[in-house]
Amino acid sequence: MYPQRPDKLEDTCLYDLLAWYEKCPKGSEDLQLQRSGTYLRRRTQKPYIVTHRTLNPNKSDEDREMYFYQLLKLFKPWRDESDLCTEGKTSYETFVEEQLNYPAMKEYHEQQVHTISQDEDFDRAVKEKVRQLSEETAVAKDEETALEGCVINHAETTMQDLLESHANATRQDNSSDDDLQQKY
Repeated sequence: MYPQRPDKLEDTCLYDLLAWYEKCPKGSEDLQLQRSGTYLRRRTQKPYIVTHRTLNPNKSDEDREMYFYQLLKLFKPWRDESDLCTEGKTSYETFVEEQLNYPAMKEYHEQQVHTISQDEDFDRAVKEKVRQLSEETAVAKDEETALEGCVINHAETTMQDLLESHANATRQDNSSDDDLQQKY
């Protein structure tokens, strides 16, 4: 639909066309799509929300190239996709050259950079919290299992108890003998 837009909308970018125009079966001749019996009608109240696939240009060279290609496609008027990039230049290089000619494209890019930065900060905060919780869980597990593997030697413990009991009884018996001698 966009490449067939009427000549009246020659300088209208794809983003604005999608936001402010809708197809209709009848309309004004100056808003008729080229090579089509379909017309466009301008919205008067609110624009449509234009959605598209969002990419993080910081993830990879491929994503970076696609990100800037999408910006050019949305904000630079074109009739054929080959018009988007300067011959022999990448989408990023073309964006850098063209951004001053299309202030809406530059502003949209700055908003996207800000949003991407916030998303990355949020991701880092989540990863840090997960790391902290993992460490806390490991410490708690260590405390729970600190004595795990220790075997209680019941025979040795019982023998020790028996020896202590005998020693106490013997002391008591000795003191009883002393008491008896004093009484006599």
